[in-house]
Amino acid sequence: MSQLPTYVTRELIHERLPVIFPEGTPNRIYLIREMAASTIFTMLYIGAIDGRETYIGPVHVYRMTMEQSALSDDLSRKEYGKNALLKGST
Repeated sequence: MSQLPTYVTRELIHERLPVIFPEGTPNRIYLIREMAASTIFTMLYIGAIDGRETYIGPVHVYRMTMEQSALSDDLSRKEYGKNALLKGST
């Protein structure tokens, strides 16, 4: 199985979003806020990017913790992608 993509911190993503989406971009306020950065971070973290068979849901974003994001090995990242869907379900 292929290696997961490299990722950067949520903070760095949040810092770069205003550069990627300059003034005048439609709906820019939604594209540069912290929730957008958290979503992009989580997508990179679990490998939910174009060309892969990995998908993300809101549960992945809101269950992502600072402790989890510090676990950078591929196994921890893949397990989070799978297990985030299972936590709390009955």
